[in-house]
Amino acid sequence: MITSISTRFYAFIIFATVALLSACGERGSDLPAKAYEGPVMEMRDAEIFFTEDSALVYYAKFPIRQIFENGNEVYPKGLYLENYEKDGQLSATIQADSCTFDPKKKLWHAVGDVRVINIKEGNKLFTDELFWDRKEKKFYTDRFVRLVQGTDVSTGDRFWAMEDFSDYSIENSKHEFSIDEEKEKENENNASDSLKAPVKPELLAPEKHKLKTTDLKTEPIVP
Repeated sequence: MITSISTRFYAFIIFATVALLSACGERGSDLPAKAYEGPVMEMRDAEIFFTEDSALVYYAKFPIRQIFENGNEVYPKGLYLENYEKDGQLSATIQADSCTFDPKKKLWHAVGDVRVINIKEGNKLFTDELFWDRKEKKFYTDRFVRLVQGTDVSTGDRFWAMEDFSDYSIENSKHEFSIDEEKEKENENNASDSLKAPVKPELLAPEKHKLKTTDLKTEPIVP
């Protein structure tokens, strides 16, 4: 009698355990899978020539470039960028510790030790954060900025300027003073700059600027 009761008891325990595990599994399968939000493509240690209508727009050099499903680009380890005019002339260089680009808005967002040099006018801009709206052809930021124009230096907040610095504004301007050009040049040369291109890329025929994925180290990301 005791053996019969024990057998039925253990059988009940086993049945209950199996039923419980089955129920948990069914509930778990009903939970929606978390969507993958990471990059779908990654490029490392690459240089790219970007073109629009067969004309060179800008040259970029970076340690890492991540491309997401919505088309946005992220440069988490820094970016060095050269912007070109329609006639192929270099107009400005931009570099930062990290950067993002929204192709739909044509909006760049640079963060950390941002440096912009206008080649034609020789203006130099230094700040911690900068937006570059390519549609409006304008730079802007709410952060503290330092603008060097020849031997004159201006500092302030809430800065905006046209790409060519033909018009600009600095709110809450703190002060302006003159500097020694040779000393300023020496300080810039001594500054650490691992992303800066050692030699300006030679201007090539427009068709040679088109991106060839075979020339890049690409790594597709599998969720």
